[in-house]
Amino acid sequence: MSDYLSITAQLNWVCDAVIPADASLGMPSASEAGVITDLLPRALEVRDDQKDRFIEIIGALPSSTPADALGSLESGLPAEDFDLVAHLIAGAYYLNPDVNAKLGYQGQEAMSYDPDYDEINEVAERIIARGPVYIDPLTGQRALAQQT
Repeated sequence: MSDYLSITAQLNWVCDAVIPADASLGMPSASEAGVITDLLPRALEVRDDQKDRFIEIIGALPSSTPADALGSLESGLPAEDFDLVAHLIAGAYYLNPDVNAKLGYQGQEAMSYDPDYDEINEVAERIIARGPVYIDPLTGQRALAQQT
């Protein structure tokens, strides 16, 4: 966690560059949603395989906010590094229940599958009753398989 605390200055501008607030939609910025303080540490716990690389990438950025923060990230980072940073911040953002509620996302739900076995059997019985059929490779025509 001490490594994470060392990049707080960069996170203050990086998170809001990746996810700025949108007043017209009522959506908070990443920092307003608690990404920096609460959610990103949780995301990095879950994705501990990416934590060290994330901290390394963010730590290499300037502490003060550049004039064009998002542009600086996009042009200053290799595509793989930008993708890693953006995906982890976005993933953390969607851990916020208020954000999900505003998007109308209720979370994952178990879907039950109740197959109609009568319909499945009806289709299978028609195929079985028809018998083996193949396409003749020489003519391209449908041919019945020879019964032996």
